Amino acid sequence: MNLVCKHCNKPFDPTKHRGRHPKFCSPKCRSLNWKKNNHVKANAHTAVYKHMPMPYAQVCEDCNWVLADVAHHEDYTKQLEIEWLCMECHTYRHKKAIA
Repeated sequence: MNLVCKHCNKPFDPTKHRGRHPKFCSPKCRSLNWKKNNHVKANAHTAVYKHMPMPYAQVCEDCNWVLADVAHHEDYTKQLEIEWLCMECHTYRHKKAIA
């Protein structure tokens, strides 16, 4: 059984993919589709990693842990206004925002 990729419209065999319900023929198509549908977020991510160096021994702004390596945007239209968080606090912030 072949499916059609949501991004490039090419047929692909879903049995060759790890996901339970594959919609894309490759990780690249999945990424490109996300960037197309989330262009404001994608542009903010690009701006941060292009214009701001990764901090060395940055402290998490929520829990004060020394390994804060995730840039968090409260507002994606303000591309370079970020908070450095650890992965755990970043995940918590997004779960809290959804609830």
